[in-house]
Amino acid sequence: MEVRWNNPRTSDFSEGHTLALCIRPLVAAGEFDWDTPETDPYAHWKDSEGQVGTILAIQEKLREYHLPPLASHQFQHSTISKRPGGSSDYRYDLDRLGTSQYFDFFYSGAIELIHEMEDIELVNQYSVPDPEKLKGVYSSCDFHVGPETTWPPIARVVDRFWLSRTFYRWIFRNGASLLLRLKGKAEAAPFPSFAEEQLSHATYVYLGENPCTEETVLEALRDGRTCVTRGYAEFAAFGPPPSFTRIHPGPIQISLSLPSSYSEPRPRSVIVFRDGNVVHWEPYAIVNPAIMFTYVDLHAPPGLHVYQVYVPSKFLSSPILVEQRERRNSHERHRGDPHAP
Repeated sequence: MEVRWNNPRTSDFSEGHTLALCIRPLVAAGEFDWDTPETDPYAHWKDSEGQVGTILAIQEKLREYHLPPLASHQFQHSTISKRPGGSSDYRYDLDRLGTSQYFDFFYSGAIELIHEMEDIELVNQYSVPDPEKLKGVYSSCDFHVGPETTWPPIARVVDRFWLSRTFYRWIFRNGASLLLRLKGKAEAAPFPSFAEEQLSHATYVYLGENPCTEETVLEALRDGRTCVTRGYAEFAAFGPPPSFTRIHPGPIQISLSLPSSYSEPRPRSVIVFRDGNVVHWEPYAIVNPAIMFTYVDLHAPPGLHVYQVYVPSKFLSSPILVEQRERRNSHERHRGDPHAP
């Protein structure tokens, strides 16, 4: 659901979209206006501040129907401009990021292929021990157009001739990389195939013993039980499951299994965040493409903490909540329980 706005305070003339992962309850309740021509069917929704057709209005409507609001492509700056001498700025309404429940991670634009530095800083900013303010992560492919989804009349003409069909498919697959090379920035394009990069992202939800249905997937998303991967990463297991509501007693053992992280061996790291700060940074050997990682935080201070595990360019988990109780000294432990360790 896309919204465009002009913000005179920030001189922000932008557009952004929120994903609705299910619209069945909205349709059943008659929330959409399908009868007004050339108008988005959600444009009449009003937010709690009295404004119509805003990102906030969409997010509040989704929450009303127990659906998680997602901030899509919260940073997406394009070097291609619609104005002479300018630079178009397509980004999320940054004032509304706090009202989102999920951030889009590992997403890519056609020119700047990845926005990971901005996004991990944003994720850490919201890694606060407050279940009401936590943000989960999901990953979109942003596969808007392609050989099969182009405007049908053009697609039919292009597809009719072998030469035009082959040329168009090659341009689509390699267009972003080719443009970067023309700009002298070949090193900035790690994926030679644009379509391959766009479709290399995955979002996983933890269902536990529940069957895989639309409702159980939505419930997992509502509870923040997600992790995301990108590129050649093969996800096998992660624990304990992230959650907005479940609080684990500390210290806990965090584990991650990625049987393959790259198509070719190269150096990488596994990073553990606690409350948005790095508490563990473990390098992995170049020769081994697999990551089998475990970590126990034995030095966490008492209180509620938020943990996330991050493999740059490959993996990120949603928040894990851990309650670390105050440790008694050795004399007090043995006085209270002679069998205590």
